[in-house]
Amino acid sequence: MSEFKDSGDRTTFSTGAQRDRSYGKGKPSLVPNWVVWLVSRIYEDGAKKYASRNWEKGMNLSAYIDSLERHLAKLKAGRRDEPHASQVAWNILGYIYTAAQVKMGKRPAELNDMPDQTSENPLALAEPLSPYEYEALQSFFDIPIGQEVKTAWQYLAGMFDGEGTISIIRRERSRREAYSLRLTLHSTNKSALEQIQKDFEGVLGERDRGNPKHAIAYHLTWNHQQAGEILKNIAPFLLIKKTQATLGLEFQRIASGLQKYGRKGIPKDVLENLRVLKKAINLANRKGRKNVGNSRTKE
Repeated sequence: MSEFKDSGDRTTFSTGAQRDRSYGKGKPSLVPNWVVWLVSRIYEDGAKKYASRNWEKGMNLSAYIDSLERHLAKLKAGRRDEPHASQVAWNILGYIYTAAQVKMGKRPAELNDMPDQTSENPLALAEPLSPYEYEALQSFFDIPIGQEVKTAWQYLAGMFDGEGTISIIRRERSRREAYSLRLTLHSTNKSALEQIQKDFEGVLGERDRGNPKHAIAYHLTWNHQQAGEILKNIAPFLLIKKTQATLGLEFQRIASGLQKYGRKGIPKDVLENLRVLKKAINLANRKGRKNVGNSRTKE
């Protein structure tokens, strides 16, 4: 049987009655219910247009911000053709809900696409909410909010900085030149890669180096869109392979739109861009290996 939570602090009423302290638990009685009712009509209209709870499936945070800014601009400009004020409120509620769900690992991490414009890393993503809000949510749900999710991506980024490769692979498809993004983790510790595979999927393989004195080399590989999703999540935490990550993400941005060319084939200028990115990432990988070798020599 669960016990009542007790902070140890008491609120005493004029009658002498006591309750556990209320500070930090929110004050719903101060929220004007008629405003909540007004915003609820936006949910009602959305349910008719799409489906009940459609928005809960998950939308990019930027979609909420974009819509919010458009309605706010019209509200400030004096437009009253739509319920712009209510739409602003609806979007910020959707933003907070989605941000919390992402932080708790209940929605895909890629829904947080808000850039951290204060960071020197152009690929860095901002924390969608503040420590104040995370602390309140942690108290409400009575669980740590998001620590395990962030740590997992940081851990994987650290592995890639040390034993990973970010590359662009050239291949032939129906006698046509084609390219794809590939991420690979290398290790002689098979169990470590199996654990990573359990959390992040990928294809596990091995290579016998032909020398009984050398341990079998294992590799965990991600390709195409799966590689792009992994790279997008680890890029903000990479230290050594930032250049490769930037090139890989630019490649993936271009590659994501190649299907529109169909049987006509990829235009020459686009192919040339892909070739340039491949050469650049190959050069960055060679420099990385040279720097690692130099550092080991100095040690």
